[in-house]
Amino acid sequence: MKNVNTNIYSLYTGPDDVNSASQAQQWCRQMLGAETAELTVWFFNDAVYHISDPGDKNRQQKSIYATWKSLAASGVHLRVCKAACQRRLVEAFINQDIFEISSLTQWADQVISTENDINCLIQRAIVETEFVREQIDPVLALLALDISVTVIFYPQALDHLLVESNWRQWRMLPEMEENVRLVAIAAGVKTTDLDILRARPGVLLESELKPVGEIVYV
Repeated sequence: MKNVNTNIYSLYTGPDDVNSASQAQQWCRQMLGAETAELTVWFFNDAVYHISDPGDKNRQQKSIYATWKSLAASGVHLRVCKAACQRRLVEAFINQDIFEISSLTQWADQVISTENDINCLIQRAIVETEFVREQIDPVLALLALDISVTVIFYPQALDHLLVESNWRQWRMLPEMEENVRLVAIAAGVKTTDLDILRARPGVLLESELKPVGEIVYV
């Protein structure tokens, strides 16, 4: 039976992105105020850097870390992707009194327990220093559990679809899976890029974002 009282927020950016961190923490406070039965924040990609105590080096990041500690004490589950930790951190430095090390399979199991449809939002452009595959892995984890997923690419993240080397990694999804839709938010995109997107098999074009259901930020 699906658990309608499960609320999940997936965070992918590090503590240097203060706006994203503040948005996630504000969401937690709102959900706590609504007395949600279970509330979980998952830390993927560079978000694993949230779990390192910055000490006195950065006042903003110190405040963010202190807020996570407070939210954990209030009953929010803070779960960190094991694979991302292995790529970026030494597990011995993780405060497991606050953060729990978990796998993508555990994340997908929790997501499937909700009654919501799943929208994976791709908001960030690909950069050379990033593990590109990590943006696809959460989608694959959901598809492996036979969950229907809509992957929505923001205008600033359309290089995932426009650049041929990036597209080769995404195109396997509509080719191999029936339960996935790729949607490009093409508002303000120049004509030459629109022509490329229209030629991408399996990519749908929308003028604005209209997500319905559970949102997963990738």
